[in-house]
Amino acid sequence: MRTYREQQAVEYEDMAVQYDKLVQSLNARSAFLANETRFTHLRLYKEQVEQIEEIQAYFRNVGMSESDMTTEAVLTMALKEFYEFVQSLRTES
Repeated sequence: MRTYREQQAVEYEDMAVQYDKLVQSLNARSAFLANETRFTHLRLYKEQVEQIEEIQAYFRNVGMSESDMTTEAVLTMALKEFYEFVQSLRTES
């Protein structure tokens, strides 16, 4: 017999598997429809969540709109900046 917490953990894992299957299905449909949007299987650890929250707090302090500081928006900005950094390294070598 499982404890309530153990049962919740099993359900969590089952839901994560369902989520992964949903993302795969959405991406397959998106590709079929020639849609440029894709979903990722992104899992953030506590430290990463805290970093995003700190960035969002900074954006709030400087008056950025809430719609421009969602987790997705922050990660998109970070990816763009990192991509530009990598491209600059390529041009230097």
